[in-house]
Amino acid sequence: MKALIIADNDMLIDLCCDTLEKAGYELIIYRWLLKALDNIEEIAPDIIVIDVSSYPRHWKTLVQYASSITSDSIDFFLFSSAPLSEVEQKKASFLNVKKIFNDSDILGFKSFFSPKSFTSKLRREKNLDSSFDSTIECMFELKEKGIVTGKVISFTKHGKKKILTFAPDNTNMLTGIAQKHIDNLIIKQLSNDSICSATATIISSNSTSLTMEIAI
Repeated sequence: MKALIIADNDMLIDLCCDTLEKAGYELIIYRWLLKALDNIEEIAPDIIVIDVSSYPRHWKTLVQYASSITSDSIDFFLFSSAPLSEVEQKKASFLNVKKIFNDSDILGFKSFFSPKSFTSKLRREKNLDSSFDSTIECMFELKEKGIVTGKVISFTKHGKKKILTFAPDNTNMLTGIAQKHIDNLIIKQLSNDSICSATATIISSNSTSLTMEIAI
């Protein structure tokens, strides 16, 4: 098993190394998040621990990208020196971050990785369940607007085409995005605790929702 640690804090790195090595993980450490991003596919980690305080803007991009490039599940853990905002916590939850630790929570981190308490991995799927229900959420990133989150309000198939209609949490994100291509659309189905990634092209949008053609 491999653990990728991305941090620029010596005390935090030492804590992670000591705990995860005892839990049986092979350790890979990066101080530069973007360099880690370039090498995630080659590393193929089972878990990734990120110091959010060192990389407040880029940790979400890394988690989203790492989720999209592997058919196996990766467990994500965050360390933060200060409580994350409600918005950041929502993004972390959507991306299936397993747990967020405070920098001072040494005992909590060690306890989590003890053999008795380490929990099973989230199931990640390559295909979205064809039986649509109201528990599907989406997240994607647009360079001009940042990360967009929201709920799926319909999912249909027309031959080989899969059409998804999406209502974002922030409707201000809807202007000027028709025909935009999305390289990494994360689709989370809450009813069966699964997640998959797709590419998509935005077909149309109005004041409350957008419609896209997706390829899984």
